[in-house]
Amino acid sequence: MPQENSPRRAATMMNRPARRTLARLSPIKRPVYTMGRIYPGTYAGRTAMKTIEEYYTIAKELFLEAHPTLKSGIENLTTEQAATLGMSLEQLQSMQKDRAYAAWVREKKLDGVLFAIQLAEPDKEVMVAAIEHYLHSHAEALGMSWEEFCIKNEL
Repeated sequence: MPQENSPRRAATMMNRPARRTLARLSPIKRPVYTMGRIYPGTYAGRTAMKTIEEYYTIAKELFLEAHPTLKSGIENLTTEQAATLGMSLEQLQSMQKDRAYAAWVREKKLDGVLFAIQLAEPDKEVMVAAIEHYLHSHAEALGMSWEEFCIKNEL
C-alpha cells in the first residue's frame, strides 16, 4: 500500500480531475437578498446581480452583435411578413432573435441560463454568485439537497 505522500500517490492525484464546487470556488459565502435583487456582498461599490431575464437579454444582444448576418436578416424583416403572422414587426423581430439565440445555444448543447450569465456578467465574483444562486435554485426545484445535486452533476 503506497504511503500518502509517495510519488505514486502524487501521480495518481495529478491524473484525477479535481472535484470542485462553485461554493469552493466562490469567496462569497451567501448572497444578501435586498429588494428583489441579489447583492453578493454588503460593502459599497459591488455590482448588483441581474435577474435571469436581464442576463438573457444582454446575452442575446451580444450574440447578435457577434453574428451580424443573423442580426441584419432579422432587422430586414418587413411589416408585411409580420402582418401575415398576425403580429407587429417588433414582435416578429423579438421572436426571431429569441429563436436564433435559442437554436445556437441548443446546437452547442449549452445550458442557456449558465451561458447567458457567463456571457453577460463582466464582474467575475458576481458571475460566480449568480451561477451559484441559479444552481442552488435548480437543486431546490428538483427537490435535491445541494450536496446531492453536486454529486449528481459532478460539480
